[in-house]
Amino acid sequence: MFARHRTALLILVTAALLAPAARAADKTLTGIVVSAEAGRLVITDNEGKNEQALAVPGSAKVTIDGKPAAMTDLRRGDAIAVTLDAERITQITIKRGKR
Repeated sequence: MFARHRTALLILVTAALLAPAARAADKTLTGIVVSAEAGRLVITDNEGKNEQALAVPGSAKVTIDGKPAAMTDLRRGDAIAVTLDAERITQITIKRGKR
């Protein structure tokens, strides 16, 4: 019985130690929206240079001012933060504030 508890404890400790490392692999790009449509996003850096096109999976979470949104709600010129895990975009965040 002790061996079973020891194994379970070892698994929990290992998972706890590896979880922060997995989250650390996330990367955030900030910039400005050039264009957005279902499945595709074009952004520049914050200075409006270095344009890049990104594939956006349907599973990506899109928010504008903290509220759920769609890719088609993004506007040219919006300030954007794009969160990517090791493989794909996971979140797109727009903060417009009051205009």
